[in-house]
Amino acid sequence: MRPLSGLTLGAGILATLAVTGGCGGDGSAGGGPSGPGLADVELQVPAGVTDGIALVTVTGGTVKAVQSAGPDFRSVGAGTSTAQIISQGSFTGSAVKLATICIDQIENLADFHAEVNQIAGGQSAGYALRDVAAYSATLANPRTTASCP
Repeated sequence: MRPLSGLTLGAGILATLAVTGGCGGDGSAGGGPSGPGLADVELQVPAGVTDGIALVTVTGGTVKAVQSAGPDFRSVGAGTSTAQIISQGSFTGSAVKLATICIDQIENLADFHAEVNQIAGGQSAGYALRDVAAYSATLANPRTTASCP
């Protein structure tokens, strides 16, 4: 797999990243933890997918920080109401952790929404764009933290 730094992504991924910035996930803290908190941005991957590149956007409130879950990762928009993540990796299994976000009030996690904007196959698929309808993004595993980084 080629590293992100040497990867030529489609104009749509780069344009979206340049314009908006962010990260992704849908979730709810319910009656759970409160105060500053973390949630994992997870990509739900269809069966048979083994590698790829994902662009995911998180909206719904201010994302204070985005932390990588892997080495081939870029994010923009931390500190704003739109955060985007580009992650390249071995997307195997049903849910792949792309990143962790930090928000001021984890009890408001249900206000946030993650959307898969673009998916491309990995090197074995020639980095071809894939149908995003087969994928979804969520915010999972809400938990409190002393403060956002």
